[in-house]
Amino acid sequence: MKLIRSPRPTQGERGLGSMTTPNSAAQTFFSASLGPPGRSFIMERANFYAAYQDYCLRRNIRLAATIQIENRLVDLWNLHRVVSQEVDYSQINQKAYWDIISGKLGFIAVPVELGRPCRSDTALQLGTFYKEYLQEFYKFYSTRLYDPMRADQQAGHPTTQVHLNSTQLAHAVAYSLQSIQNLRQMGVDERIIGLVHANRALLLQGQGRFNFRLAEGGAGNVTSNSEQTAPTSDSQGDPVERADSLMESSQPTEVLDDARMCQE
Repeated sequence: MKLIRSPRPTQGERGLGSMTTPNSAAQTFFSASLGPPGRSFIMERANFYAAYQDYCLRRNIRLAATIQIENRLVDLWNLHRVVSQEVDYSQINQKAYWDIISGKLGFIAVPVELGRPCRSDTALQLGTFYKEYLQEFYKFYSTRLYDPMRADQQAGHPTTQVHLNSTQLAHAVAYSLQSIQNLRQMGVDERIIGLVHANRALLLQGQGRFNFRLAEGGAGNVTSNSEQTAPTSDSQGDPVERADSLMESSQPTEVLDDARMCQE
């Protein structure tokens, strides 16, 4: 079993200087993947395609079997990744950035005249593909991160607003590791199942970051299905954390049922 060293608390986290609370940890989870407003974010490949497939189903979008430029297949996730690395979302319509993106994806632009800037039709095509296939998806996904209820309304799905505190949100993270069938067999409330299903890609991607933020906020302990234990300190006496655990804390927690998770 792989062990990782727990981050050492700063002076503020040890005492009076800490401004992090369990509630603020829950609130910052959804924005953690995005970073500062206006910045791009990168999803892992599997999470990207899971979220994108769900988005296309919601919008009744049918994609072409293949997307090609210059007889080369364009991987939508790779396009998403490079755009997110190179471009602030507010700069997405600036042509100069698409020349950079084109080069990062391996397309070579040759100057039409010596000493003059390249004219890259490929860059224009990539920009067109992004706007057609990914731009609205990015906006929808970003909205879901900040305001899941509004995102569902925009997609034409009526929703019941659910307010989760940090411990309840940790349960949602744990549920994201289970299939819908398993959750129903466990007797999980259908509203919670719907919440987990709609945000599964986000919950899986942000799991590690969310656990760290909850630990900073002093949230309760949520255990995984395994009851195995791991050493609590390394050879140097420093605390360690199980890599496969959802969250660990020294404070006790109250086990909440799913009905209470649906309360405001």
